Amino acid sequence: SIMSSASVRFVQLPGPGVLAGSVLLLSPVSTPVQGPPSLLLGYLNSSTASFWLRHHLSDLNGLLRATPAQVSELPVPIWQHGPLTEALDACVLELLNCAAQVKFFDARTILLGELSRGSEAETLQRAVVRAFVQREQFLRRMVFAQEELDWLIYQALDLAPATGADSFGVGAVLPELRPFCWTSRQAPFGLSEGVAASWQRRRALLLDEDRLSAIERPGYKRQWRLPTLSEHQGEFRAACAAWLRGPTEKRDLSEVRVVDEVLRRLPAQDLPKEGGRS
Repeated sequence: SIMSSASVRFVQLPGPGVLAGSVLLLSPVSTPVQGPPSLLLGYLNSSTASFWLRHHLSDLNGLLRATPAQVSELPVPIWQHGPLTEALDACVLELLNCAAQVKFFDARTILLGELSRGSEAETLQRAVVRAFVQREQFLRRMVFAQEELDWLIYQALDLAPATGADSFGVGAVLPELRPFCWTSRQAPFGLSEGVAASWQRRRALLLDEDRLSAIERPGYKRQWRLPTLSEHQGEFRAACAAWLRGPTEKRDLSEVRVVDEVLRRLPAQDLPKEGGRS
């Protein structure tokens, strides 16, 4: 198996494990690590697993190479059913559900959906902004769920006490508000009172505990990319231009007129670049 050292990600498939870009696709059959599927999937996508993989696998030109035997050596917790595993399972489910929802707000899906409803240019333009807001909300929920997942794994491995991994169910935060990004022990503006209090305890733990401070670093945490509104509009412009260049047999003049008008209305913006908010 080969993984990108820049972004190790795991998803579960019913068939044999395969490589797709920087994602290592695993199935229960091809995975020597045992455990409940959702908990195993959560663990493999945690900062703890990322830390171990980067320190125990060989890096060749930006790729991590792993054998099934090496993957089997991952320090996986012994799962015992209880509040912790229930919370971890909920985090995994939240990540999967939000990821599925995000797909509905991509530019091409919005364009084709609005055209099928006979929307005019103004309605279509409003739909672009609405899709941006909805997509970002789901991405923020994923950021929150991933952060909770990471700290629940710390708790399962006795790297953090239970008070350091309080669960607040569904939440939504910007990537830069995660505790390892803070510049002091005080919570930044933008967090709810309960989350701010819990994350201040986490911040204190990662500053005072050497093992946590070694893992709670950008290189081991999941990177998040939340496009700006202008970048989202740039994606939509590209989708409109691609649609206009596509086959003409299933389009009528009214649809072409609407798309042309939307292109004139939307500001010319670059497409999303690597980096940005993370």
